[in-house]
Amino acid sequence: MTAPTRRALESRQLHLRLTVDELPWLVREVSRRALLGYLGREPTDDEITAAMPEVKRLLRQVVTAYDLCGLTTLCWEAEEIDPWQELEETISP
Repeated sequence: MTAPTRRALESRQLHLRLTVDELPWLVREVSRRALLGYLGREPTDDEITAAMPEVKRLLRQVVTAYDLCGLTTLCWEAEEIDPWQELEETISP
C-alpha cells in the first residue's frame, strides 16, 4: 500500500479514544510531560498547575466532540494507524 499524500493526511479526521471525564487528566499529563521535557526534571505540582490553562487553551482549539457519529461502528472495527508516522513519512526527503 502506498503512503497517503500530504493532502489526504490533512483532510483525514483523527479520533481520540478519550472520554469527557479523561479531559482533565489529558490536560494535566500534557502539561507535566511538556514541562518534563523543557525543565529536564519532574515538575512540581505548582508548575504543572500553572501550565495547565495554556495547555487547555491549545487543546480546546483542536479537540472537539459530537453527540452523534454515523461512523461509530466503522471506528470500532477499523484498524488503527499511526498518523504521526504517516505524516513523518510524507515529509521525509
